[in-house]
Order: sequence, then C-alpha cells, then structure tokens
Amino acid sequence: MRLIKMAKLDKSNSKGFTLLEALITLFIVCLLATVGSLQLKEYRTQLVFYAAIEKFRNSFERASRMAVLKNQNVCIDYSEYDR
Repeated sequence: MRLIKMAKLDKSNSKGFTLLEALITLFIVCLLATVGSLQLKEYRTQLVFYAAIEKFRNSFERASRMAVLKNQNVCIDYSEYDR
C-alpha cells in the first residue's frame, strides 16, 4: 500500500523539473557558452592578424608606387603606437 502512495506522489510532482535536472541543464548551457566565447576570441585574434597583414601589404604597395612616381627611395616606418 505504501508503494502505491509513492507512485501517486510521483505523478503529482512530475509537472516540473527537479533541482538536479535544472542544474545539469544550466551546466550544459554554460559549457556551450564558454566554448562559443573561446571560439569567438580565437576568431577575433585571426581577424586582427589578417588586418595587420593587409595593412602592411597596402603600405608596401603605396610606398612602391610613390617610389616609382617620385623616383626616390621610400621608407615605411611602423611603430608600436601606429594605428
């Protein structure tokens, strides 16, 4: 008879989530968010790197054109603070 009462109790409480289920779900969501943010950070690093390469290439091409037009040597100066 006691088993029957427990079964009825489980049916009445089955409409919601248990604390354990909610914590597991929260953990999975946080884990996915962390993985996503790490991938975004890596993507941003790649973008910064490729932007620097593109900036150098454009500067080199511009300096090359200026050297030909002016028939002079041209120097490209990059510093840490040049943005």
